[in-house]
Formats: sequence, C-alpha cells, structure tokens
Amino acid sequence: FMRYRYLEHIQMIDGQLAGHEMTIAKKFVVVTGGRVGSKENIQEIPIRIELKEGVYSVYIEESDGVSRYDIVSNWRPGEICLRATINGTSKITAQVERKGVKYALVLDGAHYECMVLSPLGAELQRRMPVKVPPDTSKLVMSPMPGLLTNISVKVGEQVTAGQKLAAIEAMKMENTLVAAQDGVVAEICANVGESLAVDQLIIRFE
Repeated sequence: FMRYRYLEHIQMIDGQLAGHEMTIAKKFVVVTGGRVGSKENIQEIPIRIELKEGVYSVYIEESDGVSRYDIVSNWRPGEICLRATINGTSKITAQVERKGVKYALVLDGAHYECMVLSPLGAELQRRMPVKVPPDTSKLVMSPMPGLLTNISVKVGEQVTAGQKLAAIEAMKMENTLVAAQDGVVAEICANVGESLAVDQLIIRFE
C-alpha cells in the first residue's frame, strides 16, 4: 500500500512528456527476512494492488491461495503515522518509514522491515552478490570523536582480553578502550594528542 501511494505521488509531478506519462504497475514482490551478509531465510511474496473508489485492494499470493485485503486510509507519503481500516472492520495505527526501496513499520510494539520491488527488480535482486560486512575483530577504532590522551600498549606486545589499550577524552570525560580478545599488537595507527573522528583506526592486531 505504501509503495503504491508513493508511486501515485510521483505520478502527479508536473512536466511529464505527452504520451510518456507514468503508469503505476499493479504487481509487486515483497521481500522479507534474511540478514546482513546472507540470503538465507529470504521470502518473496508476490502481491497485486488494485484501486477502486478510494479502496486499495491488496491481493497476496499464499501457499493455500490468494488472500485479499481492502485498505482505506488517508495516509500520505512522508507521514510517520499510518492509520487505516482493513476489510471494513479492523483499524490499525502504525509508525512507518521509507528507506529507499525498504519500508519499516512498527505495529503493536513489533518491528517489521521489507523491500517492495517490481517482479523484474526481485529477479535482479536474487542475482546480486551478497555484500559481506568487513571484519573489524582485529581493529580498535574510536567509538566517538575525541582527543586521544593515552596509548597503553606498543607494537609486538601480547595483550589479553580486558586489558587497557587506550584512552579518549570526549565531553571532558575520559573513556577507556579495552581489548575484546587476546592478541598481539601489529600497528599503532594514531598518535597521543591527536583528535580522532568516529571509527578512526587506533590499533591493529595481528
């Protein structure tokens, strides 16, 4: 429903070439599940949306058939609160947010997130390589902007989990950085007295 409303909003933009006006597709694929660096547990749910007399009818293809949900709502793109009546009886209020092709929704305390793609977009999405997050387990980075006031280790030193590594002064408070695991210091990447940015590298382990 939200995706369709956004497309309606785009359709009203002036300056479209005659004969090339935007038409709104009726078929979409909702992609849910998965986690960063993996395509496991991803679900693709084909849906169809039809608009008639102010009612948005959403048809969802399920394993046991097609379910229909009639949605009536005055929600407009950009609003964070969505109030709607479903199938004439159920009333819902949800907090919503658009993040590019992703949509986030908080309903009754539960958080949901999905992508809404065209059928072609869903097909291309399946072919996209998975972006694996970088391994930062051997890096010590600044958790906040601040002044590096102390480095307690040197290159080649064996450290143990919980050992003090460095200290950063921010907001007139000293924050101590400790080792998350045992290791050997391979490189000191910052100098005492240096002003650090968030996520700036301080120490690298072997």
